Amino acid sequence: MYNIQNLINSGIDNLQVVVSVTDLKEFALSLIDEAKNIVPEKEDKELTAMETAKILGVSTNTLWRWERDGYLIPKRVGKRPVYFQSQIDSLKK
Repeated sequence: MYNIQNLINSGIDNLQVVVSVTDLKEFALSLIDEAKNIVPEKEDKELTAMETAKILGVSTNTLWRWERDGYLIPKRVGKRPVYFQSQIDSLKK
């Protein structure tokens, strides 16, 4: 019995196959595992409101307005807002 990866590696171009849901799921999970090994997960740096404001070139009042308007929502640790580097990076794009 062939698995999907073996069929792909066989080099046969014009082949039609019927795949079970289980085999398809197994193949998808193997691709995910392979991708995780290629691109290591990076830790998302936590930033204070002051650090975030400085990076973005805005005031902390602007950050508060952005939170109120739903533009940039921080995580709350107690009452202290914590921003993540990934949030900042997505705003800069």
